[in-house]
Amino acid sequence: MGEPGQRDTDAPFGPEEAEAIRRMLATGVRLECPRCREPLESGTPVAAGGSVLDIYMLKCPTCRRALFTSQLKPTS
Repeated sequence: MGEPGQRDTDAPFGPEEAEAIRRMLATGVRLECPRCREPLESGTPVAAGGSVLDIYMLKCPTCRRALFTSQLKPTS
């Protein structure tokens, strides 16, 4: 167990923050945390295959916030 007051898992971004990230994804601008402006990290898809879209977790290592999305490239 971590220190008191620390989370072991990332918390979700709030609705307004998630929408800001989705706008960044749609327009192709640099992905940054809406809270602290640090770059967001993404890894390999956490779910994929068949007719299911790839699902990625975007996270801010500084704020310990995360968002799951199926889109990592700008929309046309």
